[in-house]
Amino acid sequence: MMGLKRKRSSELGEWVLGDLIGKGGFGSVYKAYPLKLEKGSPAIMAVKVAEVSDPQKVDALLTEAKLLSQFQDCPFVINSFGEQWTYKSHHNSFSFNLLLEFAAGGTIRDRIQKSASGLSECEIKEFTRSVLSGLQCIHDKGYVHCDIKPDNILLVHDMTSHVDFVAKIGDFGLTKSAQNEYSRQGTAWYLPPETVISNIQGKPSDIWALGCLVLEMLTGTLWPCKTSEDLGGWVSNPIIPSHLSEEAKDFLAKCLHIDASKRFTAERLLTHSFLMSKQSVEQVAKVPALSQSQHCDNRLPSFIPLGDSSSQEAQKNKEGSGLYDNTIFPLALMSRPARPVVADTWCIKPTTFVVMGAA
Repeated sequence: MMGLKRKRSSELGEWVLGDLIGKGGFGSVYKAYPLKLEKGSPAIMAVKVAEVSDPQKVDALLTEAKLLSQFQDCPFVINSFGEQWTYKSHHNSFSFNLLLEFAAGGTIRDRIQKSASGLSECEIKEFTRSVLSGLQCIHDKGYVHCDIKPDNILLVHDMTSHVDFVAKIGDFGLTKSAQNEYSRQGTAWYLPPETVISNIQGKPSDIWALGCLVLEMLTGTLWPCKTSEDLGGWVSNPIIPSHLSEEAKDFLAKCLHIDASKRFTAERLLTHSFLMSKQSVEQVAKVPALSQSQHCDNRLPSFIPLGDSSSQEAQKNKEGSGLYDNTIFPLALMSRPARPVVADTWCIKPTTFVVMGAA
């Protein structure tokens, strides 16, 4: 860990702020470590930091913090440990910090890039169940995520399960109320036809993106499509490979229906036969002799994923896509986190938003 900086807090104890993970539209992301471990506290976390000198970034993090607080009861949404205002005495400035769970396994994007031809069927089903459960929670609370893609699905260590990592939805920077039907935001490759053509973005839009995500996990590549500048980049459904199982093809068809009203909900998809494994994940994981294509092994080295829009762009170019250019490509969640942190000789104040006139 290079350039560690100590930070003090009477309520939270002392923390060491580690290396910068990356930067995005919201600010910067750092690793952080407690100087003294306490019972129930994580050994490592990540923190999104926005300087008060940039009100837009602070507002974006405040909004995300408020959203995450509503999903605390959902184990398939990245966990937030709260937020803090921090005073940096040497700069005489404040910053807002969003404290998050650390995703040691990276993202599903990282996972796909490490595979030659897609993930194992076992882990695809496991990850898909988790993402659908997270979406069900988000939709039930009246929201649309608007940016479901491999970069925003984080793999978090799970000490209580028979698998090493559980998939969790992250990056709520574009999340909106489901009541606000009209919008067009997110990553081009995962936008459904009704969003591209008519700027309609509701809960079915997340299901379309989920279908694209599953197809990408199954094949290891972005889906091939035909494009047209006149229609904003979309004229056909994703091409579902013929070699997939009938259950997989039917599952994808339920996600990628042109008519948004005919797409299955997250709740219905959770009961689809494609996700009903004949052999449990626990049983598969206990058989070490299985080949990689059969083994449900979702172990990855501990690292911090940076997964930003550049990786998406690289893949898009690689596939020779003709998707339109005037699309929002938000920086994917770079904070694969885990709990409170801070930097420099700051004095952390767990807050009630006394700065910036926040309520």
